[in-house]
Amino acid sequence: MSGGQSPLERDLDLDALRSNHERLTANLPEATALICSVKANAYGHGVLTIVRALDELGVWGVATASAPDALALRNAGVHSRILLFGGQPPADLARLARHGTTVTVTNAECVEALADDGVEARAFLKVDSGLGRLGVPVDEAERFVRDTLLPAGIRLDGIYTHLPFHCDCCWRWARVGLAAFGQIGSRLRTAGIAPPIVQALSSPGIAAGLPLCGNAVCPGRLLYGFIPSVGDSGRWGLRPVLRSLRTAIVHVRRHTADARIGGSGRHEVHAGDTTAVIGFGRSTGNLADVSTRPQVVHRGRRVPVVSVSLEHATLDLGPTDAAVGDEVVILGGDGDQAVSLGELGEWCHLEPLDALVALDRSAAP
Repeated sequence: MSGGQSPLERDLDLDALRSNHERLTANLPEATALICSVKANAYGHGVLTIVRALDELGVWGVATASAPDALALRNAGVHSRILLFGGQPPADLARLARHGTTVTVTNAECVEALADDGVEARAFLKVDSGLGRLGVPVDEAERFVRDTLLPAGIRLDGIYTHLPFHCDCCWRWARVGLAAFGQIGSRLRTAGIAPPIVQALSSPGIAAGLPLCGNAVCPGRLLYGFIPSVGDSGRWGLRPVLRSLRTAIVHVRRHTADARIGGSGRHEVHAGDTTAVIGFGRSTGNLADVSTRPQVVHRGRRVPVVSVSLEHATLDLGPTDAAVGDEVVILGGDGDQAVSLGELGEWCHLEPLDALVALDRSAAP
């Protein structure tokens, strides 16, 4: 028996998202603006569904690194502000600004592209406070705003920086960058330039209780119920928004004789055993190494994944019946059995969140 490829389907707990938003807000100074990060398809949760829920909560806005996502959100009637993170080709910024996104300026080339087009752009300035990736260097930012950005007629809606860290020993590095970034805001105000939004902290900084250094934050993993490895957010009562990821069997075979299957015939099956195929391969984010013995859940039972190709994965169900269309749980639970995000990460040799965001972007939104 065979069938067509089946996408992943997400089971989301949007009540958990609302609760996480409430608990996060309760642990921030009053009137702090939330610029909610929805990059990487809302951390693997489905960007449109998540943003619509955040829209209902009245967040200040959402931020993404994907220009197609930003345009799709605007075309879907999202009311929240949409901030497009830096890293876009300068030549694309004017088009994106005309579609109602707030673009990010990271260098003089961005300013030139917007000025040459004559679009009335709303922009944020990205400041590099030590990460060494995108942005105007922190010691040049004030002069850049005064001498380059504002003379070009670009409206400065905000400034932000990014200082990610993953362990307590690195928070001092983040503090140094925050102190330098904070001085920019002070000097701009002294010069009569007051960006409406100043943002420095993301989830690790929020969880660690670092100084706000502005009037906004940009939470990502905290919103989705992922607890950073620093700080005390584990006591905030955050809940996972993603309950499960599921797909369906597209092909079943009952073996009539002993055989060796999988890449190079490395896996042995016996007469009477059943193997099944799901449409979940490398091209849709299944990065599992079969030598780590990854598993999925079928009919309340954990079963091994014995091979992964570009489009498919093959399961060994043993002497158990199965049918095309049967549900298979890739992440989450069915009955008494469950696959955790930690396991998924181990099987892929990735951090858990990295394994999640690698998954199928064509999953139901």
